[in-house]
Amino acid sequence: MNRGSLAEAVSVQINQSRWSIIWTILIGALALVKTLKRILFGLKPREISLLFEQRQAILQSVKESVVAVDAHAEVSLFNEAA
Repeated sequence: MNRGSLAEAVSVQINQSRWSIIWTILIGALALVKTLKRILFGLKPREISLLFEQRQAILQSVKESVVAVDAHAEVSLFNEAA
């Protein structure tokens, strides 16, 4: 097989596979979006930001020390009073 026919064969294969590749990428992207929405509880980035700001405001407004630990006994959150 010479160079010209090899290049032509590769080009034909790419053209035949183009829609399969596009559909595979599209389905993968949709699966990724669905997974991310599930992880983020369906919240949009702005909603997540607002919830975080509210949590921080509440946490810092408490006059007494607040310290939260996770399942591994590591401090996961605390306020300024702590």
